Amino acid sequence: MASPASRCVLLDPRVADYVRSIGPTEQGWASIDLKKKKYQGRGRHGPLLAESVKLYARLAEEYPALSRLAVCADHNVIRYIVAEELKKQRASKAAESWPPGLEVAADLPVRAVEFVNMDKISGVTARVEIADKNLMVLSLFFAFTTRNHYLLYDATQASMSMIPIPSWCSYIYLPPNPLPVRYGDEYALVLFARNFHYKRGGLSAFTDLFYLWSPPKSSSPPTSPPPPPPPPPPPRGEMYPNPSGEPWHTRKPRFPEEMPASFCHHVKFTSSSHAFWADLTKGVLFCRISDLFNSFFVDFDFIELPPGCKSDALDDSTTGPVEMFRTMGCSTGDLIKFVSISFDDSDDSDDSVPEDDSVPEDDKTMTEWTLDMDTLQWTKGEELCFGTLWELDDFKKNGLPETEPVYPLLSTEEGGDGGDLYFVLSRPIMRWRDPAVHYVCRLNMTSKRLVSSPLSWHPDKVVPSGLLGCEFFRHLDSQRLVPDNRKLDAGKVQSWVDLESALEEVEEEVDERMQ
Repeated sequence: MASPASRCVLLDPRVADYVRSIGPTEQGWASIDLKKKKYQGRGRHGPLLAESVKLYARLAEEYPALSRLAVCADHNVIRYIVAEELKKQRASKAAESWPPGLEVAADLPVRAVEFVNMDKISGVTARVEIADKNLMVLSLFFAFTTRNHYLLYDATQASMSMIPIPSWCSYIYLPPNPLPVRYGDEYALVLFARNFHYKRGGLSAFTDLFYLWSPPKSSSPPTSPPPPPPPPPPPRGEMYPNPSGEPWHTRKPRFPEEMPASFCHHVKFTSSSHAFWADLTKGVLFCRISDLFNSFFVDFDFIELPPGCKSDALDDSTTGPVEMFRTMGCSTGDLIKFVSISFDDSDDSDDSVPEDDSVPEDDKTMTEWTLDMDTLQWTKGEELCFGTLWELDDFKKNGLPETEPVYPLLSTEEGGDGGDLYFVLSRPIMRWRDPAVHYVCRLNMTSKRLVSSPLSWHPDKVVPSGLLGCEFFRHLDSQRLVPDNRKLDAGKVQSWVDLESALEEVEEEVDERMQ
C-alpha cells in the first residue's frame, strides 16, 4: 500500500460492499483505523452498529488515477441486531392487547424482505456525498433496515460519527446531502430543506428551512475563540418545526427578491467566510457562515450566472445532468470559480442561450469565470477550444481520444499547481462488443500542461459519471491506514434458524402475559 496521498486524490463517489464486491485478489486495500466511533442518535443498538462499520481505501499510486473506498459491517453484530429487532416486532404485534405503556418501539426497523441466505443480511453500501478538507460525509445504506445514516469522518481527530438521516429528508427537495461548514474550531452539517412540507394549525404549509447538526463539544482546549452560544428561540408565533427528536437545529432563510422561484442546489461549498448553494443553470445563493451559527434568521444574497450562461436546456433527458458540463467551487486562494463546457442545445425556445449544436465540435469551449466577492461581478478568465485542447502535445503524447470533455472538477490544492481543472474523456465505441474506455485528465488552464490516466471503471460502463476531489487523506495520520491481508471471515450462516430460535424467548414471554 502506497503512503497516503500528499495531494488531493480523485474518488469515485460510489462506495462498494467490501466483502461482496471487492475480489480477494485485489491488492492495495487498507482499512482506516479510527480512535473513536460514535453514534449521534437515539436507540439501544446505534452504538453497536457504529462500532461494526469499517471503511477501506485503495489509494491510487499513479496520478491522477482514481482512488476507491469500500465499506463493510460486522456480520455477527448485524445478526444480533436483527434478532433483537425481530423480537421487538414480534412483541409489538402481541402487545396490541397489552395494557397501555407496554408497547415496544423499534430502533432500527427491519426490512420486510426474505433474504436467500443470512450471508446477505449484513450487506451495506455507501456514497461519498461531499469531501471538504479533513471532513468526509458518506450516506450509508444497510440491507437489513429501512433507516439510513450519514457517516462523518474527521481525519484530524481520526474519528467517525454515525448520524441517523432524518426521516423528513425524504420530503426535502433533493439532493439531501449536507454541507460541512466550519466556524472557529467548531463545524456543523447543514441541510437545505427546500419547500419543506409540514402541518401547522391543522393545515398544510410549505417553507424553506435550513437544519444544522453539530458534533458534541470536544474536551480538548480550543485553538481559536469559540463561537457565541446558539441563538435563543424566536417568539412562539415565529417558530418553525423541528420534525424529529434528532439533534438538528432550525434556521429560517431570508432570500432576496431576485432569487428564482425554481432553484436546485446542484453544488454546495464554502469559502473562508461564506457558504454557497449553486444552481448551475441559474445562479448561486450564499450567506455568511457566522450568521448560520449565530442567528435564527439568516440573510442570503443571490448572484446570477455570468452573461449568456443561464440555461433551461440543461439537466434534462436530452442533454444529461448539468454536472456533465458545469461546476462551481472555491479554488486556490479562496477564489470562487465557475466552469462551463459547451453542450448540444436542442431547445430552440430559449433565445438567450447560444445554440451550441450549430457550432463545429472543435470550436466549442471550456470557459472559466471568477467571482469578485467585493463587487459581486463575474470576470471571464481562461477559455480553451476543444480543437486547441486536442492539439496539445501532452494530449497527443498520451493518445487521448478527440472527444468532448465532461464532468469538470476544480482542484482545491494549494501550491504552484493549484487551481487546475479535472475532466473526463471517453473513447468512442465503434462496435457494440468493444469495452468502454474512459480517462481522467488534469489541465492547467494557464500553462496548458496536461496529465491523464485511464479510469478503472468496468468495461461495461459506457456512460461516464462524476468524480470527487478529496483532501481527506492529506490530514490522516499514515499509521491509520492498515494494509489488509484479504483474509475474510469464511463463516457463513445459510438460514434463518438462528433468528427463529432467538425469537422463542419472546414468544414464551408473550404467552405468559396473555394467560
